[in-house]
Amino acid sequence: SYIMNFMKNTPYMTAEYEHEIDVKIVEFITLDMVNQMTKERLRPVNEIVLVSAPEKEGATVPTSEQLLGVMQAVHTAELEAPVDNTITEPPIPEGTVFKGSKVKKETTDKFGSTVWQLKNGVKVVVKSTDFKADEILLRINSAGGHSVLSTEEVMTATNLPGYISQAGVGNFNASDLRKLLTGKAVSVRPTIGAYSNGFSGSASPKDLETLMQLTYMYFTAPRFDKADFDVMIDRMKAQYANVGSNPMFVLNDTLMNVLYGHDPRREMLTLERIDKIDYAKMEPIYNKLYSNADDFTFTFVGNINLDELKPLVEKYLGSLPKTKQKFSWKDDGVRFAKGNVTTEFKVPMQMPKTRVFYALTGDIPYSLKTEIELSALAQILDIRYIESIREEKGGTYGVQTGVEASYVPVPDYMLMITFDTDPAMADELMEIIFEELDKIAVEGAREDDLNTIKEFYAKQHTDDLKQNSHWLNVIGGYHLHGYDLNSGYMDIVNAMTPDTIRNLTAKILADGNVVKIVMSNE
Repeated sequence: SYIMNFMKNTPYMTAEYEHEIDVKIVEFITLDMVNQMTKERLRPVNEIVLVSAPEKEGATVPTSEQLLGVMQAVHTAELEAPVDNTITEPPIPEGTVFKGSKVKKETTDKFGSTVWQLKNGVKVVVKSTDFKADEILLRINSAGGHSVLSTEEVMTATNLPGYISQAGVGNFNASDLRKLLTGKAVSVRPTIGAYSNGFSGSASPKDLETLMQLTYMYFTAPRFDKADFDVMIDRMKAQYANVGSNPMFVLNDTLMNVLYGHDPRREMLTLERIDKIDYAKMEPIYNKLYSNADDFTFTFVGNINLDELKPLVEKYLGSLPKTKQKFSWKDDGVRFAKGNVTTEFKVPMQMPKTRVFYALTGDIPYSLKTEIELSALAQILDIRYIESIREEKGGTYGVQTGVEASYVPVPDYMLMITFDTDPAMADELMEIIFEELDKIAVEGAREDDLNTIKEFYAKQHTDDLKQNSHWLNVIGGYHLHGYDLNSGYMDIVNAMTPDTIRNLTAKILADGNVVKIVMSNE
């Protein structure tokens, strides 16, 4: 408002005065005024049509005459008003019998969450908060994921959540499901990862029962339709037809192949690999991963009344099927590449540049301490690279660093460093990347840098403690794998010294596992 007032002399109003004006305007507007404005504005004059198409041989691009013909046909068509086909039936068919299961045991975990164990084996963890009045978050997790599937099933499983989201559930296709949920703030989405699978969901407190009904239906009545699958595949083939000319896509595909030693369980989806998505395998994979509710932990965080939630849990989650077949994640043998691995390649670019990507990997015990110290190292490197590469050399707009720590299938880490630069400066900047690492490994972190990061962590953690999403991650992860990623956070932060970062950096360099990928213009 200040900028527009200065630049164009538009009036600056307080929020209260602007609201008062808006209320008067809204009261003044009539339906006839809106219709009249529509007739004046939406006329077939002064129209501009923009067409974007791939510049390649064989690409079918409509002519100007064809486009104008389509527009003219629409302008002259007799259009009928849409029929109100609002769906009022419930997500679950009437007459469905719920066996239900009572809560047989109630305890409290270390985070103050209520833990219910149902007779059918389902475990429910609930943390009631007052952070947001209209938010309930749900995470449903089971150890398993791709690791319990064959290599030939992985690509199908990777794309299964997207298909389920498009197919709908029970008697409702995706379009009908959207109509059913009109006016409701609720969603449920399947997730399948390398070592776990489940659902993520959210709802307003008023729509809690709808959230429970959808969850029940996704477990018991997923919708599989070959026509929906064919539509998805056609859309994907159109989407991926020209993606091979996108340098960033080529880089990411190369990275996954090199980083994991060309393991087929970590392939990215490409046009050629779409044929690996097998409709016939989808339903068996889904049933394998979701048939036994005994495998799952249901974590609720948000504005929750436990007395209202408990009967819904016993009715819907207590009626989920239980089988004798239990899963846990398996070691699928996928590991980071060892030693020094360098891959250089060229692709055509509209704006010539060189992109450099490093991945430094190795084994490390997993804990909250490891997560914090690795993150601190990445932020310290950000500071150092801004000074040495961006400001002193002017070699790039910025160097991006990131870290990942994992506990499955083995505890390990990955430090990622990437930047874009002028091809003529690439070699010089790559040397600086490791010069800074070497300095930290010998001298440790600078005190001022570390103190700045500690201050940031203290503020960030205070904010995190008031976020439902933070507690969902902490509690869900704790009950799935047993790792506490919250308790003692600030004690770990305050205990970090320059030597902490020095020792960690020295270990990473000593591990000696460096994947380097250099992409340049052809």
